[in-house]
Amino acid sequence: MNKRFVLALLLTGAVFILTPILFPGSRRLAPPITVTSADTTGPALAAPVTAVPNSVAAPARQPGGGQPVAVAAETTLVSTGKARLRLSNFGGALIGAVSFSGSLVAFGKLQELIPSSIKGLANQNLINFFSRVCLRQLGCQKIVA
Repeated sequence: MNKRFVLALLLTGAVFILTPILFPGSRRLAPPITVTSADTTGPALAAPVTAVPNSVAAPARQPGGGQPVAVAAETTLVSTGKARLRLSNFGGALIGAVSFSGSLVAFGKLQELIPSSIKGLANQNLINFFSRVCLRQLGCQKIVA
């Protein structure tokens, strides 16, 4: 192994071990958290709910053909006295796929399997401008909605 890598591991371990010793935090009690499912209209559930399925039609087909398979999107609703937080994993697969493909490209470039030279597209600045405008517009519509 490289000496720099070993040194980085040692320093990271030192940070994890020494930080709580040097900077002890105050022990505050957290306010009680009520966790309910998004589909429940009754009283709050006593046990924490980690996932509540909401059916979402997926384009995938059953083996051997047939109707589309229903895939559950996990949704959790966490409520406190001052806030309500709804968490969903919808779109997580897309983010994971993009991250994984980026990792493969990085591996290929580091192993020199993919050339590292920068190749731009024709009118790259114009494409970037319109992409940013569209993404900002979609982001503004998502915030307002």
